[in-house]
Amino acid sequence: MLFKTSPIIEAIIQESVTHSFAYRYDMCVCPACKSAVVRHAMAAVHSAKDAVDAENSEAATRQVRADNNFAINNAILHAIEHVSEHPPHAQTEDRSKTFKLLLQKILQERGLDFRNYHVNLLKRRFAIRIKANNLFSYTEYMKLLDRYPLEYDRLFETLCINVSEFFRDPPLWVTMQYLFERMISEKAARQDHTLTVWSAGCANGEEPYSLAISVSEAARAHAKTIHAKIIATDIDKGALVTAQKAQYPLESIKNVNDKLLSKYFIIVEKTGQTDTPQNGIYRVREAVTSMVSFSQLDLITGDFPKGIDLVLCRNVFIYFKRELQEQILRKFFEAIRPGGYLCLGQSESMLTEVRKLFEDTDSNARIYRRP
Repeated sequence: MLFKTSPIIEAIIQESVTHSFAYRYDMCVCPACKSAVVRHAMAAVHSAKDAVDAENSEAATRQVRADNNFAINNAILHAIEHVSEHPPHAQTEDRSKTFKLLLQKILQERGLDFRNYHVNLLKRRFAIRIKANNLFSYTEYMKLLDRYPLEYDRLFETLCINVSEFFRDPPLWVTMQYLFERMISEKAARQDHTLTVWSAGCANGEEPYSLAISVSEAARAHAKTIHAKIIATDIDKGALVTAQKAQYPLESIKNVNDKLLSKYFIIVEKTGQTDTPQNGIYRVREAVTSMVSFSQLDLITGDFPKGIDLVLCRNVFIYFKRELQEQILRKFFEAIRPGGYLCLGQSESMLTEVRKLFEDTDSNARIYRRP
């Protein structure tokens, strides 16, 4: 059975635009603008086939989508950008200006500066809260923040995604273990009895506690002579509160082996019939928590600690523009002692502008050394 391609493409575009508009508050999403987006997208998609042969309409749609997926998505993105800048009617609100006012409001009232974060990422996160409150614009959302200040807490939870687990990216922690052993041996040889590690962007605490456990294991031969301190900072106060409780479900400790689990954790709440590693809520033992100090810090505006032996800042730079990444990397350089290390996330890399400041220690693990 033959099905014409054009109406199928239009239906796919209609569906995609409808879904996209459900979370767009940076442009007008009225019916006229939606129709304009669909028209512009349709004009940009040129299928190689006028018709497809398929058993039914669902199969035809799948085939047309597979054949034209890139072209359709690209056309929609350009159409949205065009209509956003040139709507088919007079604009009643400068949404770009309103968004900047919203960021300025947050800075003035809560002291958090998101102005140098990736704009599209921020807009997606704001859209979640605007939609959750059944609102339709940034202006309405600013008024909501005035009426219900507690919404700030929910907004910050959305803006600062705190997804982590103990020993996240297990291969990295094998490398970290060797690195800690070497650092501690070198320190012991020169009678340096302190080791300071900084978890920058510590989220709910899994990373700094993982660091404390790794350092404890690496320092067993020098336990009486090495004093290790883990500094843990984050911009999110709610995450820091969770971190200081030091209690975690099974999902967070799935990378912890049985030996470390029994040595460094206590089960505090059973969720099943047996007291086994498969059930319960676990609390980190005091021997570990006593090594970690938590505090709130904005990496953009805050003062960095000094004399750090190792900084971990993983999966944080995805929020920042390139210029801000460079600024923070330079601040990390000043915070790290000569001979100290910086570890970035697997999806991140050292910028060309500051690469000359660091030596590449392990490119796979994203570990760099300050000479």
